[in-house]
Amino acid sequence: MADRVHGNPGEVAAVIAFLASEDASFMTGANVAVDGGVSASNGQPPQE
Repeated sequence: MADRVHGNPGEVAAVIAFLASEDASFMTGANVAVDGGVSASNGQPPQE
């Protein structure tokens, strides 16, 4: 993982709950990556 911490189902559920809520009503056509930062690091393992 990019930050060496594994996510849990509750963290993914929180993003889903946000996207389903009125708070996200202004968002349209967005892709939301919930991958612990892997996409930000282009899938590369963290540097030692």
